[in-house]
Amino acid sequence: MLKAPLNTRETSPARWVYRLYTLVYLIAIFALVYRHCCNFIHSPNTFTTIFLLIADLVLAFTWTTWQASFLNVVHHQVFPQKLPQVAKETEYPGLDVFICTADPFKEPPIGVVNTVLSVLAYEYPTEKLSVYVSDDGGSQLSLFAFMEAAEFARHWLPYCRKYNIMDRSPEVYFGGNPSLFPETSDIQSMYEDMKMTIQCVMDQGTISVDQIKDDRKIKAFRKWTTGFRPHGVLLKRDEDKDNTGHYMPNFFYLAREKNKAIPHHFKAGALNALIRASTVMTNAPIFLTLDCDMYSNDPKTPLRALCHFMDPKVDPKLAFVQFPQRFDNANKTDIYNGEWVLEVRRSTEGMDGLGGTFFMGTGGFFRRRALIEYPGEPYRLWSEPNEHRDITALAHHVTSCAYENDTKWGLEIGFRYGVLVEDIYTGYSLHCLGWRSVTCNPTRAAFLGKVAITLSDVLSQTNRWYFGLLQAGLNKFGPITYGVKFLNPLQVMCYSHYYFRAFWSIPVIIYSFLPQLALINLLPLFPKVSDPWFFLYAFLFLAAHGKDLLDHMLAGSGFIKWWNCRRMWLVMGCSSYLFSIIDWLLTSIGMSTWEFNVTSKVSDTELKKRYEKGVFEFGEESSLLLILSITAMVNLFAFLIGIKKVLTDNERFEELFVQLFIAGFGVLNSWPIYEGMVLRSDNGKVPAKTTWKSVCVASVICFAWLYRLYTLVYLIAIFALVYRHCCNLIHYPNTFTTVFLLIADLVLAFNWTTWQASFLNPVHHQLFPQNLPQVAKETEYPGLDVFVCTADPFKEPPIGVVNTVLSVLAYEYPTEKLSVYVSDDGGSQLSLFAFMEAAEFARHWLPYCRKYNIMDRSPEVYFGADPSLFPETSDIQSMYEDMKMRIQCVMDQGTISLDQIKDDRKIKAFRKWTTGFTRQQHPTVIEVLLKNDEDKDVTGHYMPNLFYLAREKNKAIPHHFKAGALNALIRASTVMTNAPIFLILDCDMYSNDPKTPLRVLCHFMDPNVDPKLAFVQFPQRFDNVNEADIYSSRWLLETKVSTKGMDGLGGTYFMGSGGFFRRRALIEYPGESYKLWSEPNEHGDIMALAHHVTSCSYEDNTKWGLEIGFRYGVLVEDIYTGYWLHCLGWRSVTCNPTRAAFLGKVAITLSDVLSQSNRWYLGLLQAGLNKFGPITYGVKFLNPLQAMCYSHYYFRAFWGIPAIIYSFLPQLALINLLPLFPKVSDPWFSLYAFLFLAAHGKDLLDHMLAGSRFINWWNCRRMFLIIGCSSYLYSILDWILTSIGMSTWEFNVTNKVSDTELKKRYEKGVFEFGEESSLLLILCITAMVNLFAFLIGIMKVLTDNERFEELFVQLFIAGFGVVNSWPIYEGMVLRSDNGKVPTKTTWKSVCFASVICLAFTSAF
Repeated sequence: MLKAPLNTRETSPARWVYRLYTLVYLIAIFALVYRHCCNFIHSPNTFTTIFLLIADLVLAFTWTTWQASFLNVVHHQVFPQKLPQVAKETEYPGLDVFICTADPFKEPPIGVVNTVLSVLAYEYPTEKLSVYVSDDGGSQLSLFAFMEAAEFARHWLPYCRKYNIMDRSPEVYFGGNPSLFPETSDIQSMYEDMKMTIQCVMDQGTISVDQIKDDRKIKAFRKWTTGFRPHGVLLKRDEDKDNTGHYMPNFFYLAREKNKAIPHHFKAGALNALIRASTVMTNAPIFLTLDCDMYSNDPKTPLRALCHFMDPKVDPKLAFVQFPQRFDNANKTDIYNGEWVLEVRRSTEGMDGLGGTFFMGTGGFFRRRALIEYPGEPYRLWSEPNEHRDITALAHHVTSCAYENDTKWGLEIGFRYGVLVEDIYTGYSLHCLGWRSVTCNPTRAAFLGKVAITLSDVLSQTNRWYFGLLQAGLNKFGPITYGVKFLNPLQVMCYSHYYFRAFWSIPVIIYSFLPQLALINLLPLFPKVSDPWFFLYAFLFLAAHGKDLLDHMLAGSGFIKWWNCRRMWLVMGCSSYLFSIIDWLLTSIGMSTWEFNVTSKVSDTELKKRYEKGVFEFGEESSLLLILSITAMVNLFAFLIGIKKVLTDNERFEELFVQLFIAGFGVLNSWPIYEGMVLRSDNGKVPAKTTWKSVCVASVICFAWLYRLYTLVYLIAIFALVYRHCCNLIHYPNTFTTVFLLIADLVLAFNWTTWQASFLNPVHHQLFPQNLPQVAKETEYPGLDVFVCTADPFKEPPIGVVNTVLSVLAYEYPTEKLSVYVSDDGGSQLSLFAFMEAAEFARHWLPYCRKYNIMDRSPEVYFGADPSLFPETSDIQSMYEDMKMRIQCVMDQGTISLDQIKDDRKIKAFRKWTTGFTRQQHPTVIEVLLKNDEDKDVTGHYMPNLFYLAREKNKAIPHHFKAGALNALIRASTVMTNAPIFLILDCDMYSNDPKTPLRVLCHFMDPNVDPKLAFVQFPQRFDNVNEADIYSSRWLLETKVSTKGMDGLGGTYFMGSGGFFRRRALIEYPGESYKLWSEPNEHGDIMALAHHVTSCSYEDNTKWGLEIGFRYGVLVEDIYTGYWLHCLGWRSVTCNPTRAAFLGKVAITLSDVLSQSNRWYLGLLQAGLNKFGPITYGVKFLNPLQAMCYSHYYFRAFWGIPAIIYSFLPQLALINLLPLFPKVSDPWFSLYAFLFLAAHGKDLLDHMLAGSRFINWWNCRRMFLIIGCSSYLYSILDWILTSIGMSTWEFNVTNKVSDTELKKRYEKGVFEFGEESSLLLILCITAMVNLFAFLIGIMKVLTDNERFEELFVQLFIAGFGVVNSWPIYEGMVLRSDNGKVPTKTTWKSVCFASVICLAFTSAF
């Protein structure tokens, strides 16, 4: 007698319609490609044609491969009620269920518990059922939850069985208004108690064994010892019974062994461990894999699976039965397309007709032998060596890290490794081996899970998926190269679609930007509406979207869900898919590594409410969200500009219609983004920073010429302002005020114009240090000398200099190529002692950094930042603290006692400090502290060179400050090591990245390097700047933005620190190479020669400081030397990696900031106003724009002139009711408003693009005014006095010492005024004059309203001055700490301001 069939297979009659549609659409695609080819030949816009052709070819590939899954759709129907006709329950195959979890804080245990309980309660013989939970996080919290679940199951399973409950997840059942049976309330109470118990343990974060009474549980938790991997039997079917006396299914807990040194292969590794453990313990022929949040929604699901596996006509090569993923928390409109309707419902049925659907990672019932045996050899896990007779011991053995070594696990057995998507890749591998699969899609979902309910989670998840799919598609087993040999061609196309779907981002990005940018420039890319080719585009668009809408309708979806699906396809195309390609590329070339990130299943109540309302959740900042926002803004700008242009030129509408439609379509789809940017105030809105960035970047993209156009427009406005001043000079009676305002505005115009030069041609450099081995071996790297300069141990604490030295000694660079020179221009015993201590500590520090790949190689930074604990960490830290203490003790003593020193070599060195040895008068001292061919570290590796140098000084001979010290270092190093490249560092500027030299070699060793590249400059960055950067110490625009602009003009300036120089650029001059080694015979000894070249008299009658080395004659040897090199034809580049190469300390008191600025700008005036200045000399040799950039810095001090004029003149005129500016109703007022707003608005934009915030920008503008009224003004006065011989200039070392209270005030953003000074006095006077003027002006305007219009600008200027002066008023009146404005300064400023205001009242 024939047995009844358990399932039927029916081919869809609609397949012929799909095939006809596909044929017609393919013809249209070929027609489109033909048109592109014609355009390529005849159109002048080859660039746009190529990009559109690429976009359309990728779209054609994506569409064609997608259609393959609709050409032979089949429907399966199962009849579980006929199972008794085929087999008895006792003949059913065993079923193992695998549930994977990894992190109890991202995957709450109570959710996993519900999944476990829902499958434990299957209507399946309990003696045949086993549930395995893999906890890849090895968490006590998870095990505790599952123990609680096992106890609750004793009540839950009989309850479900007795009343035939369908929802066997307790959370779903009790949350859905359950039927009331006698036991319902008791069961619900038990469940709530269990939930509470689990939540309490989660809140505690640990398990206290003292709280547990059960001995078996205590024994389990005691397994959490160092190195132990826990397994546990929570329920055993031949021992444990429920409360009605029925045996329970098996329930096992497994946390496989993990070792940091051995790859664990993420979820695939966990599943393979489960397969092996279950093969040993229960060995069911069928197993089900489930995600931890995918609970069973139908207790009869195993019976439906058996309808395929036990059908009399079953295909023996049926590997798995896939139940589509469905979800219970997707909102009504499915705003993120979380249900993937077509992929899991329609496409799977189509693939069923081609050999089988793909495995989705969950809801798959597998035939064990399909995964556990490979061709010609059955699985033999139970035939293990005799020492593993014990089943539990064998289970431990097969889940150990080393078990898979030298086996085919992950290659030909089990779930496949090597990609992030082990699910689809394993299904594909099975299909290639000849196995088949089927989809089972019952009306009632077999399983229900949770979709991500935030956009960031959705995008991150899809980024990970499609990165993994690219890994699978682009390896040697990809469907196009390998799968095509074994699979149905249409099945190959289906897999190709999913594997390469990420490439959909290429046409999405092209169509999201190219037509829009062309629209802005009125460049038509598509046929006119009246052109016959237009109908081809219309057909392609409408036919594709119409068929997609029809498929959604047939799948039970609606129009709004379809629309959201299309939107999300565009959203992911611009973000996730694009980033997955980038990630794959970076991983492929070794610049990145990949890892599996668990999607968080935790969400708060407010977030859920917004999601249920269909509101997008943007949340935190991310690069994925930024690119989306930029795309949205570009489309909006293009659409608005396009509409405006078409309205003003109606004839262009026809030819620009398609581009307008594409931009409008983008705008329509981007509505939730605009809403999140502007219309929402909840926590799920687009972050304000992302909004600003996207607007700024979109503006730059849309208006690549924006800076140049802005500059042109602003220059026109400046000329208009000068014209007005000239008219006033002729016609206005107050010539005095007009002349001063004209002078102020001319200086402002000069400053502004020269500043803009650095924005007109910015360039960006990208480095690839990982490619260096392809260019040269390490032994071929050039030598590197590092120069660290210090001058005063009491202003520059030696321990700080020691940290700088240690950070560069520990560079990841061949030690035989590395030498560090410390120049001590103070010639201090204390400094030498500190460096001797550093040399000894380096023997331990360098191997420690090398062994553990430490990034922070300044010990002070490393140990101050909660370092990772390695075996040697505490010992190294103790050594460092001991060294610090010894150095500090010597500093406190102020001298070195030779009695305390045991080493003869050190004693000999310190004996050089004889009577008469002073800072200003002493011989050369050179000490070799480490020598790379003699000294070794504690591991036996040779050390880099470390030299101490205190050059000879004589009071009668100029020593040229830092420039002289650097030149002495250049000469000494040329004699001693002669490395082709040297690095210059300030003593407080430690290395923050040990790979920095390798980044530099990417410039100096590039095959296409410019032979005239003189130096590579790393922007100065700082680690002690407070959050608001109150003194604008970061100099963001100068070091980040301006440098990129100067790079495009010939090279950036040298900043005095962080510059890697090519030695020959500084040490030779035209026509003559450097010959330091060709010295007289009496200097044959290297050390003697080094002493000779660092003597005071060596530079006499040479070109040192004039044409060789660092240039003398100015206080700013750094920028001046860089300028000279550029004049000689050398170039430079900026290197600005994400991780700062060097970090230093900023001045944290206003007096230090002002003094430092005064010195800098005096030096810059010296450089700019000598005969070699950029206007008179540099313009002959430099790019004109580069000359303008240097002019801006050299003459920036003249900004002090308009700052002083605008800080006093309008205010004093306001007091006397004398209008200086046009009325608000006067058209000329608009010119002033434009000049002010455009300058400040553009400056704010530049700050935002440089990564700054509004408060940082505001403080920058304030400090510009403060320095303008003080340091700039005084530097001009100092230069004048120096020029006429009434004063001399000297180099003052900035103090790096500060007390604790001062630091605390600085960190709070409080100005530190400190001691009296003339710089502070002029600031306070300016602040008081503005306050008096503003108050008097307000009072007078209130009494005479008619004067408000004509005095508005002056009131605004005075008010602007008052707002900017708030920290000064605060320091005068509201503060009582030591950092307040000195009382004497306050009284003086009030008196002077009063006198000025009164005196000028009579003058006006």
